[in-house]
Amino acid sequence: MSAQILPTADVGDIFQSYSLTGLYCRAMLISIQIDERGENIWSGVLMTKNGVEFVSSSVEIRGKYDWVPAAWEWDGGNWVVPEPAEKEVEVAPTPKVSTRTKKAKRVSVPAL
Repeated sequence: MSAQILPTADVGDIFQSYSLTGLYCRAMLISIQIDERGENIWSGVLMTKNGVEFVSSSVEIRGKYDWVPAAWEWDGGNWVVPEPAEKEVEVAPTPKVSTRTKKAKRVSVPAL
């Protein structure tokens, strides 16, 4: 089994794991510290049903009891990392700019 490293995460990302009793668990990343040098080094806090768990990019993922991103799938022996989907680049339409100006309407107000 090869060791895997966690990719950079963001607050609100969902992580998954299995408990020692065989239950499937999901948790949300509620806090994160990222190395500002741009390296893939970070640590964070997951909010779970039973409290908090700590995750870090410096930990090797070796088994089904480790916290991994929710998109990963357990195949019975390894976590399978999905291939990144190719993003289609959408070109935003150019907004039409009107060169005409609207004339203000005159409204008569009755005297009191």
